Amino acid sequence: MTGKTPAPTRYSVRPASRADLRTVADLLAASARWMHGRGYDAWPPDGFPDERILLDIDAGTCWIVHDRQMKRDVATFVLDSRPDMEFIAAGLAQPDMPVTEALILHRMAVARDLAGTGISTLILDWATDRTARASRDWLWINVARRARPLQAWYVLHGFDYITTVTMDDPRTGLPRKSGTLMRRAATEQRDVHRQIRLA
Repeated sequence: MTGKTPAPTRYSVRPASRADLRTVADLLAASARWMHGRGYDAWPPDGFPDERILLDIDAGTCWIVHDRQMKRDVATFVLDSRPDMEFIAAGLAQPDMPVTEALILHRMAVARDLAGTGISTLILDWATDRTARASRDWLWINVARRARPLQAWYVLHGFDYITTVTMDDPRTGLPRKSGTLMRRAATEQRDVHRQIRLA
């Protein structure tokens, strides 16, 4: 008697390539417009410039989530050890040095027609697992200060509040809209690999 064949994993995750630039840019732009429509203005209103996205792609830190059932790319995110300036201002990181105790999740965007389907939660769990397997203690995020519902959502998903930093961007002189710093303990999430796997 043979055992049942395991059901195929629905989602795959892979490092983005330069060929994915438009996909990543479009996902980020759609999420940016959605956030600005609700007063969450930490991102540029039309997303991020190609040059910024390509820096993450070339560094190997930008990721694409693919839905195998729908046969389409459905989400993107960045996971790296480069701290935002708010983490430096809070004394949690040093300028021009990678963070050694944490990985940082940036620019997570899910296709707007799939919002609320659990993809963001899968990304959080996958990123937490990868952080733990990299022998880091924490997964850090930097959330828009005015985005209270988003901050509450992260709390529901295991993140703790660290501090809030208000500062001007030294490159533009304008106030930065982000600055609510949060963290989640990095523990292996074995069950997540039943739902999302490296491509």
